[in-house]
Amino acid sequence: MWTTLPALFFVTLAGLAACDGETGPISRPAPYLEDDASRRVVLEDALWRPDLPYSQSLLNNYGFGEYGWDLLSEMRTASRAFTLADAQALAAGEPLVAGDLDEILPATPPMTDEGWRALGEKVFYTLPMRYDGYITWLASQPEMLAEYGIALLEDGTVRGARVYTDTRGETRVGISCAFCHADQGISGRGNRSLDLGLARGDYMQRAGQDPSRYYGWGVGRVDVTDDPVNSPTAIPDLWALGDATHMNHSGVIALPEADADAATTMAVRFETQYILGHRMRTRPPRMLTWGLAQFVRSLSPPADAGPYAAADVAEVDVAQGEAVFADRCASCHAPDRSYSGGLVDAASVMGDDSVATTPERGTGFLKVPSLLGVRGAAPYLHDGSVPDLETLLATGHPFGESLDRDSQDALRAFLLTL
Repeated sequence: MWTTLPALFFVTLAGLAACDGETGPISRPAPYLEDDASRRVVLEDALWRPDLPYSQSLLNNYGFGEYGWDLLSEMRTASRAFTLADAQALAAGEPLVAGDLDEILPATPPMTDEGWRALGEKVFYTLPMRYDGYITWLASQPEMLAEYGIALLEDGTVRGARVYTDTRGETRVGISCAFCHADQGISGRGNRSLDLGLARGDYMQRAGQDPSRYYGWGVGRVDVTDDPVNSPTAIPDLWALGDATHMNHSGVIALPEADADAATTMAVRFETQYILGHRMRTRPPRMLTWGLAQFVRSLSPPADAGPYAAADVAEVDVAQGEAVFADRCASCHAPDRSYSGGLVDAASVMGDDSVATTPERGTGFLKVPSLLGVRGAAPYLHDGSVPDLETLLATGHPFGESLDRDSQDALRAFLLTL
């Protein structure tokens, strides 16, 4: 495979790109793509709580080169959009037909940062990250799609739902990143309409199993852990991850300061996500996970579009609110980090903190998210328990509720401009 070619290959491609007139900074992602040892070091550095079961799963299987997940065959990377016609055929008991699949993996790697981000965007929307029994069942319930918060696009497809053929030759329905993180077609926006708890609960009930834990998730929330503790959290927006210090709500993965190291850490995280999502039967080509890391790190909320439309606030209130923010909020939500921050003690944050204490990934902390686009991010907090900014500042945030009402109003005016 091309991923074993020496680093000189990338330098040569870079020269060709310059000769062909392709613009943009040249990207040389060779360490992640070629060096098992460097990937292992990145993984060990990122998992700052190696004692957790989640960490142990990765540390026991990834980055060894000669054994473990590195020996898995590469997944097939062609897919097509899942359609209402597919759902209706499955509902009628007909087999799923692969049809014409579009190849995602390019013949040669991109040669510029822009090219890697473009590839990553394609991966984000079209490469199945996981499949599951309840996803397969859900795909055969066309009359229930709207109830589960799954919108049909104008062309009769479902955003982020993909048909593909796995390494065993079976045609499946899987979901890409965009299924949960491209609400209203905005790349990176958490899908606040999805009710996967209801869908999974219905699936479990049809299978004769207890659906109660899933029915308690709520709209726009999902529990991604595999332990017995029910710890649903809001599907997050993926904004400003280039400035993030940690990944996951509990911050179980630490991101280095250096951009190249942080991008490699994120690519390793995505690679292991795909492996686990495909039940450790296959792994994605690393060209694709590297591109995905570049794309996701570039995401930010759109200006004045849809839920991010500019708010009508007075300049004097914004100025006052900015001063309040600098005094009361900036120590956690750092302006020079896109208003994000590190970790805070989960006990200091309101809402359900079970995700911070769950046996699988619980660190005792919660990640401080970016406030970019916060005007369009309701409901708020990690568990999606607060409906709007006014409520958040009045009763849902320990630093907000200690302010007088005028300061709360001014702070809210400033937040609406971010």
